[in-house]
Amino acid sequence: MNIYFAYGLTLASELELPSLARGEGRADIAVRLGVPAERPPSEIGIHGYYALGPAVAHYVWRGVGCFAVRDGSEIVAELEPGADDASVANLITGSLLAIAMHQRGLLVLHGCGVEIGGHVVGFVADTGGGKSTTAAAFVRAGYPMVTDDLLVIEPGPNGTLPVVRSGPARMKLWPDTLRTFGHEPGSLPKVVGPRDKRLIDADLHTGAAWLPLAAIHELAWGEETRIEPLAPQEALLALVRNSYCVKLLDRMGNQGAFLQLCALLASQVPVRRLVRVRDLDRLEELVENMRYEI
Repeated sequence: MNIYFAYGLTLASELELPSLARGEGRADIAVRLGVPAERPPSEIGIHGYYALGPAVAHYVWRGVGCFAVRDGSEIVAELEPGADDASVANLITGSLLAIAMHQRGLLVLHGCGVEIGGHVVGFVADTGGGKSTTAAAFVRAGYPMVTDDLLVIEPGPNGTLPVVRSGPARMKLWPDTLRTFGHEPGSLPKVVGPRDKRLIDADLHTGAAWLPLAAIHELAWGEETRIEPLAPQEALLALVRNSYCVKLLDRMGNQGAFLQLCALLASQVPVRRLVRVRDLDRLEELVENMRYEI
């Protein structure tokens, strides 16, 4: 049995999950081989969720396998013959672990976080919105990575700041971004799926598994770099639309608790819009400008 640690949780896994740090102790989540209770319907194409409820979610990726996530404490994998080990590990440590943490009552945003001055600054956006590229620019400038793709947040007790749970020491970046930073994409493992993102190790911060959250920035494209504060209602909507699980809520049936988490977070930390120029050669300028704004 392999024991790993990520996002403040201990995972006991029958499968190798090489992107996660080794851990110890009692498992919060078990990852095991088995047969999910529900079979995928024929109308699902290459991949998709099915048979969802408040405490269970099923997922299939043709050519990889069928999976079930239950009660935030178990991920069951039925692998297809010849399934690529890296693809299986990417699914488990990405989408499926996000569902498990959502089931555990955590707020999981589609975003990244870097450490600046002992606090986390988060970047959220839809797929292709540049969040990993923006975070990577800060990492290149010497700011430690806290998490990539999954920005996992829990409210701080007694009026204290919310905290971000640290993720694995790796990033998912597009080939053009990697080349800008001096890396050869062809030498790096590919992220599962049709897009050509690659996995690369990142300089992870060496502090605690939880760090206080200072601000969240929703990314947008524009003609010049600027930061715009969002009004309370806009901030709430930004958090909702950038949730990792927002498209599944109607089938999972836990919208109320999710909206309460988003509203609480919007009241505790600034949520801003970060407008950037779509130009990889100006990433250094972006970091320099933001140093004085955060």
